Amino acid sequence: MQLVHLKDNLIQISRFDKYLDGDDSALTQQEKDGLQTYINTGCITCHSGIAVGGQMFQKFGVFDEYQKYTKSSGFRSCRYF
Repeated sequence: MQLVHLKDNLIQISRFDKYLDGDDSALTQQEKDGLQTYINTGCITCHSGIAVGGQMFQKFGVFDEYQKYTKSSGFRSCRYF
C-alpha cells in the first residue's frame, strides 16, 4: 500500500503538461508568451520531446550569438562555458 502511495506522489501532472494536453487555461498569458519566445528563437530545435530540458549537450552559441537571443550583456561564470 505504501508503494502505491509513493508512486502516485512521484508522478505529478504539471500545469505545462495540462497545457500540452489541450487545457489552454493551464498557463498564464506571460507563460504562453515565454513559450512562444522559446519556440520562435529556435530553442525547441534541441529542447523538445518529453525531456524539454534537452537530450544532448551542446555549447551555447552554436547556431547564433547567445547574447542576441537572451538579450544579456555577457556570460555568467559557469563550468559549462
